[in-house]
Amino acid sequence: MRYDLNLLPIFVALMEERSVTRAAERVGMTQPALSNALSRLRLMLQDQLFIRERYGIQPTPVALELAPAIADALAQLDDAVLGQQGFDPAQAERLFTIAPNGYVEFVLVPAIVARLQRIAPGIKLRLTPYGNDLGETGAVSGTTALVLGRIVDPPDNLVV
Repeated sequence: MRYDLNLLPIFVALMEERSVTRAAERVGMTQPALSNALSRLRLMLQDQLFIRERYGIQPTPVALELAPAIADALAQLDDAVLGQQGFDPAQAERLFTIAPNGYVEFVLVPAIVARLQRIAPGIKLRLTPYGNDLGETGAVSGTTALVLGRIVDPPDNLVV
């Protein structure tokens, strides 16, 4: 194989976090290790991919063009692999990213967390802000499992 598939989730994390430090935390790497992976990504994809700015990084046009295809491919791989596994909530050890709007975060999320602690103690939730841009939540790329709130104009790949 001429490319390293392990670099693709790092690409998605960088696209969504727009910060090397936050992306490293998200994928469970040190910041220097993620910077090294970004160097390998740049070499593999033959583009700078992300430009450092004052408050983080911004994707290049090439990165923006590649992002949907990479996110879709990873989502399909997840579906294929995870679809073969049985799911027992009491035994499951997973992290789910959800994007509640402000109201839902204060009203429903505490009840969801309490129920998860009872029936699925190994399930952890990561909350990501949900504003006007679903792309920023990870909902479009598939890295966010659930968006809770009113969605005015959902993209085609979002199940509502």
